Amino acid sequence: MTFPYLNPPNFNLILGDDPNTSQPTDDQRKEALEQSRKYWYKAAAIARHNQTVGLPPQAANPRFMLQHVPKPCVNPQETTSVTLGGSLDLSLAVEGRAHWKTEGPKDCGIADDKIGEARIFPIGISQPTGFNFANRSFYYWKGAQGQKIPYHNYLAVLTLGWCYIMSARAVELFKKGARMEYTGSKAPLWENLRDCQISGVDVRIDICTTDGDIALWWSTILAGSQGWRGILTSRSSKEKAREREFLTPWTLTGTAPVSFAIRGVGGLTANNPDQPLKAEEAFRALANFAHQYDLGDQFQIALTAAMTFPTHNFRRTIAQLPYPTRRSMRTPVLVQDQSVISKYWLEQFYDLSWYMTLSCDPDGLTSTLSGMFWEPGVPRSLASVWLHPILREVLDEEEIRAKPGIFEEPLAIICRIRRPTIAALWLGAVVSGLGRAILDEVDKVRQVPDEVTSAWTRALQGFLDIPGSGPYLDQQTQTISRADVFRLSRVVPIDGNNNPDSLTPLSPWSPPGRVNKTSCAPRIMLHSTCNRHHLRYCGWTWSKDGSGAPDTGLGLADTPRATQSEIDLAASVQPLDPPRWEFEDWIEEHEAEPFAEPTRPNSQSPTDLMDEVQFFPTLGEGETEEENLQWVRKYYTSDSGDGSGFDNDNHTEEDIDDQYVVVD
Repeated sequence: MTFPYLNPPNFNLILGDDPNTSQPTDDQRKEALEQSRKYWYKAAAIARHNQTVGLPPQAANPRFMLQHVPKPCVNPQETTSVTLGGSLDLSLAVEGRAHWKTEGPKDCGIADDKIGEARIFPIGISQPTGFNFANRSFYYWKGAQGQKIPYHNYLAVLTLGWCYIMSARAVELFKKGARMEYTGSKAPLWENLRDCQISGVDVRIDICTTDGDIALWWSTILAGSQGWRGILTSRSSKEKAREREFLTPWTLTGTAPVSFAIRGVGGLTANNPDQPLKAEEAFRALANFAHQYDLGDQFQIALTAAMTFPTHNFRRTIAQLPYPTRRSMRTPVLVQDQSVISKYWLEQFYDLSWYMTLSCDPDGLTSTLSGMFWEPGVPRSLASVWLHPILREVLDEEEIRAKPGIFEEPLAIICRIRRPTIAALWLGAVVSGLGRAILDEVDKVRQVPDEVTSAWTRALQGFLDIPGSGPYLDQQTQTISRADVFRLSRVVPIDGNNNPDSLTPLSPWSPPGRVNKTSCAPRIMLHSTCNRHHLRYCGWTWSKDGSGAPDTGLGLADTPRATQSEIDLAASVQPLDPPRWEFEDWIEEHEAEPFAEPTRPNSQSPTDLMDEVQFFPTLGEGETEEENLQWVRKYYTSDSGDGSGFDNDNHTEEDIDDQYVVVD
């Protein structure tokens, strides 16, 4: 869903009679670029305004993302050790499957219920996730509109606390063989913070407690390296299987020499130094701290930042958090009554299990975030033109370049407009430094959509999330759009395979071109005259074979709504001034960029176009247009240097002909 006060363009109207053409003309690309600029510069102006006055209401509420997210696997009877991501290190994983139901006419014999492909969820890691304080994004946190601007920015401190809380909760859910433990590394505890100045301490924090066990907990999560760890043990049905210990996905270790010191009252001594705090105890300690400092929605965004740590571990990147800052020497008033904790904060803890499920799906979380840029009215052939203003102009202004760290801030705020249910998740991704990696994925125009997390969060990611409209078959031309062929391929089984996830597109953008009905596989031809079929998500089971009652998640009826102030702002704010380049200058300016090479008939990279041609031949059905194939062959074997994405010495025209066969 998107908010209606800023309507995105529909490039299919620009392409005219054949909205699926794979080769837009320069005039069509020029018009698409102008419409893209109009949209993105308006969105950027709204975001820049909110950077000044504060976040829109509800933007920091993470609960909207939990629409149909299932609970995590509790006390799994069997786990799997696998290698995931960019590392050879083993991960502890559990498996689950999505359940789908076919909607639409049933008199054609189509299968009703379908079970998705088994998915791997890493719930244990071999190496802790590294973090530092090098992020400048949201260095000055202004909070939501209507709230008092906090004196302090403790996003990083709160994020470290949430990582512990989720790890402790994972240990409690995993049960047998799981434990939390302190490592012995601690931040120093002082009665008088002024004494820390002579000791070279970088950050001094009053932890607002007289409890020795809570003070010890604070000293461990603010240790310079690794002050604690959560441990899970592998399980197998094989009697002689060797047990192996793994870390919880939110276990972390500092990689930067930043030292903390904390202030206690009366020389605090822990009563149970060998017994780490339970999840709820740690949550109440963290919430009490946030309440004393009036940190407001920092508490919520820190949770979403902590959710991205397993993705950092999966991608082998270091999480980068904002350096803790304070705008005054104001000391918080010590309040012992923890009943003042906001009911919204308590709700976050009660919903913690659902947040953990989404957090343990690095691929799904990445596709959810990158899906913010996908637009239904943008075909694949114009995707790069659509993305160009936001990736190459709005975020490349001199004013933004001059302020390191605010590069991703406008994007996080724009997500409130583009995908309201995951606005808080985007804010958290920027706080943890994941925003830049997401931009790199989108910049390649190769982000892979995920229908499961799209259904979980109700944040659209690709063309398969939309069933389409009208008849599949054009009676006049006897053709079907490639997008509809792919939709039918997921609904109609292949040789008894009733798994819709076995056919997942490599791109979220709608593929170009149309396919002759007679060139389609018989299973597609059989349903080409049906009314629309589509798959509806029905739930999730934590089992290898999909057995058991599906978990439908919270099923939240509450969705984000645009406030009147947001609507008024969109109507009144003036778009940022786009650069007054001529289209030919834009082409020349970006000649070297992989997504906008001027020698090609469209704006895709060589690899993107090869994927486009491969879209259906790899499924063993469909046809590739001869003129498109000829152009790819020419580009593939060119000695002009344009085909830098391919190795001309190792490929011949025969290789191409073998790989891309035109089906008559």
